[in-house]
Formats: sequence, structure tokens, C-alpha cells
Amino acid sequence: MVEGVIFDAFGTLVEIQNRQNPYRRLLRIGAHQGRVTHPSDIRWVMTHGHRLEDTAAVFGIKLSSAQLTELQDALELELKSVRLFNDALPAIELLRARGIKIGVCSNLSSPYCLVVRRLLPGLDAYALSSELSLMKPDPEIYQAICRMLNISASHLSRGRG
Repeated sequence: MVEGVIFDAFGTLVEIQNRQNPYRRLLRIGAHQGRVTHPSDIRWVMTHGHRLEDTAAVFGIKLSSAQLTELQDALELELKSVRLFNDALPAIELLRARGIKIGVCSNLSSPYCLVVRRLLPGLDAYALSSELSLMKPDPEIYQAICRMLNISASHLSRGRG
């Protein structure tokens, strides 16, 4: 018997309809300033709950007020464009009707966590990378959501994503 279902957020339950990539744009500004982009930069963004200007400061990226405004506007445009897939809520309702616990485990920077929680309220568990300072594929993020759902991580089977 299935005790719980753990979904990824983006690409599974929700989508960004107007991609702006504000954090990648921030890193490009840093690259133009001579900062070497590291593979761990996106990981840092996804595991720390910082605003754009704080992220820039941590990375040593200098932003003009115009650049900061542009990035914040891009972030707002992107956040406003996040939508549920048409079948997301019906699928969740079907699972709930069968008594199955439902969680979301996703790599998200902080602003996206609020949107996911707003679009998917009342789930049994949320394991969001910037809230837990953990990121998939780290086994601990999966163990954390299993603890939240009160299910055994040893029974996990991997779907897509």
C-alpha cells in the first residue's frame, strides 16, 4: 500500500510561464565584473533564504540601483507567472481521497517557496531547499520529508524528477 506521494514542484505540479532567470542574470552581472561563476553558486542560492541584494553581497557582486530594480522586477514577473498544471489539484484530491499523504520536495530559492505554498496550501509536508538548507539529491532532504510525512524512507521508490 502506498502511504505517501512526494512530488517535485516545478515541472510536475507547477510551471513558470514567463521565465526571467533573475538569479542567473545576477551571476552574469558578476561575471561581467570579473567574478568567476562556480558550479556551487546555484546550490548556494537554493539553500539560503536570501533576497537578491543579499545574494549579490555574499557573492561580492556590485549592483547599481537600476540593476537591482531590474532584477527585482524580473523576479516579480517570474513569480507572478507561476501556475499550477491543470491536473495538479485533481491528482492531489484523488490521492487525498485514498488517504495518501502528500508532500513536495523541491530545490527552490526562497521567493519561490512562498509561491509554491500559496498555490499548494495544506499539503502534509513541504521540504523546500532554501527552508531546510538541503538540496536534492542529498539523501537528507528525502529523509526530512519522510519524517514530516511519518513514513519510512526505506520504502521510497523513485518516479521521474
